[in-house]
Amino acid sequence: MKPALFPAVIFFCYSIENLTAQDTARLEDRSYFMFQLNQDNTFGFFPMIFGSIGLKKADLTFYAAFWTSPVFANADGSGSLIETGMGVGFSAGNWYINPSLGFTHGIFTGGRDQSGSGRPTIFEAIVPGTIVFFRNKKLESEFFTAYYHNLRKEISPQTNYLFVWGLPGFKFNKYFSSGLHYEQFRDISTDVALYTRYGLYGKTTFKEKYEFRLSVGLNYSPEGDTKKQGDFYKLTVNIPF
Repeated sequence: MKPALFPAVIFFCYSIENLTAQDTARLEDRSYFMFQLNQDNTFGFFPMIFGSIGLKKADLTFYAAFWTSPVFANADGSGSLIETGMGVGFSAGNWYINPSLGFTHGIFTGGRDQSGSGRPTIFEAIVPGTIVFFRNKKLESEFFTAYYHNLRKEISPQTNYLFVWGLPGFKFNKYFSSGLHYEQFRDISTDVALYTRYGLYGKTTFKEKYEFRLSVGLNYSPEGDTKKQGDFYKLTVNIPF
């Protein structure tokens, strides 16, 4: 086993060990599962799933992302990107903090050969990340960061990425909220922001759990020594079960 995978194995074993028979029996009704649909004008369509199992003082969390854009695959469709991970979520007052450790499988951070193709591999990148939520009667916020670091040095050069966003907002009532949308996707290998977004979001909540959120604004991407300005739009729908 590659040394880089040891922390993930230790983290997984520690989390599973905490799921004792007593915990499972007491907290069966604290499990949670959500299906999320996303589409924007950069990554295309990418559905995700989220799940959690309640423990005594925290939640064991899981996630998976289906990155369907052909940009992340070879021309023949092979090497399609998926991302899977797990973490621990805990509450602190009005905050919910969920650090996680994930892996991508495909050709996302690997190089390409002379024909432009990559070699699809499992655990091709490790993805430490954290998502944080804040909610009270009037305010809501969501902050996210993830670092994609190549593990499988199949073809050079490899590329590492940093993905961040922040959505601080205000709740008008139980159905409607709105706020700011900031997002950046950066190539750490060259220290270049592949895009930076500034905009607004509007969100509608149904039955206090189903969410429909649309973000729109300006998108800045590098073009030579200058930044090219364009538009961005992103739609997110959360469907818990």
